[in-house]
Amino acid sequence: MDDIAHVLWSVVIYYHYNWYLAALFGVLPDVLVFAPFYLIKFMKGNIKTVSDTKPKGDIRFYNRWVTRLYDATHGVPIAILVIAFCTLVWGYHIEYWAMIIHIIVDIPSHERNWFGTRIFWPFSKYQFNGGSWATRDFMLANYTCIALAYMVRLFGF
Repeated sequence: MDDIAHVLWSVVIYYHYNWYLAALFGVLPDVLVFAPFYLIKFMKGNIKTVSDTKPKGDIRFYNRWVTRLYDATHGVPIAILVIAFCTLVWGYHIEYWAMIIHIIVDIPSHERNWFGTRIFWPFSKYQFNGGSWATRDFMLANYTCIALAYMVRLFGF
């Protein structure tokens, strides 16, 4: 799923809590992977236009460490360790669980050959072969559901 949708879902789910924190943790698994990758590409001068940031459908666009880090940030055991660490340092906040929601939502919305979510990583390499979130139909359905969820939250429909 795209990062904007992850943020929007996190905010609507944790509407009555600290939604800023929920938004952060809802997008954290992707930010920890892709922000360093694109920052390095930018610092090396490999990004000159917006089109230079698009992988054009080839997973080899990303370095091997990106796919390994993606596995780590999208594994529930690692996410639980992150939540435990944050709880020890800053106290318990239910918004930390937005990270788990991110992972769960990514399972059916990623194809095995394009960042398939290894939910049990590092204990298993199992990947569910879902569909692509980057299709018109998925985006339309997803953002329609997001809009409906916000209407229910904001107007009580």
